[in-house]
Amino acid sequence: MASRPRSCRWRRPPNPAASLAALAQLPFGLLSGYVGVLNCAVPALHYASGRVISINEGFGELLRRPRRYVLAGLLFAAATWAGLLACLIPGLLMGLVMPVYVNLIFTTDRPILDVFQASFQASFGSEAGRSFLLGQLIAWLVRIALTLATCLVGGLVAGPMLAFYLQNFAYHKGVLR
Repeated sequence: MASRPRSCRWRRPPNPAASLAALAQLPFGLLSGYVGVLNCAVPALHYASGRVISINEGFGELLRRPRRYVLAGLLFAAATWAGLLACLIPGLLMGLVMPVYVNLIFTTDRPILDVFQASFQASFGSEAGRSFLLGQLIAWLVRIALTLATCLVGGLVAGPMLAFYLQNFAYHKGVLR
C-alpha cells in the first residue's frame, strides 16, 4: 500500500523577492502599454486631424483622458481574451477590429460601449468593412513574413508602418469618416 508523498502536506513559503520583482516591473509595464497604445493612436490622430502628431502631443493626449483610455483598453483586452479562450476565431476577429476601435476611442467623445458596437458595425456591417478586414489580414501576413525574414529586426519598422497603413486604408475604404 502506497502512502501519500510528504510534499503534499508542506507548502513552500512565498518568495518576497519574486513579489518585489513583480512590483518593480509595474512601471515598465505601464510605460510599455502607453507606447503600444501610441503606436495605434498616433496614426489615428494623424489621419483624423491631417497634421503631424509629435511625441509630446501623443503623450499629452494619453494624459488628457487617462480614465477613458484605460477603461477602453480593459474592455477591449477582456473581450479579446474571452474570444481567444472561447474559440480562437472570436479573439482573432476582435484583433482585426482594433484599428477602427482605437480610432473611434481617440478621435470621438462617444461612450466606450457605443464605440465598441460602432467599431464592429463599421468593420463587419458593410462591403467596405469586410474588404478592409481582408486587406488588414493580408497586411498582417506580409508583416509577419517580413519580420521573420529579417530575424525580427524588420518588425521594428513594419509594426509602426502597418499602424499608419491600416488607418490610411480604413479612411480610403470608407470604414472611418
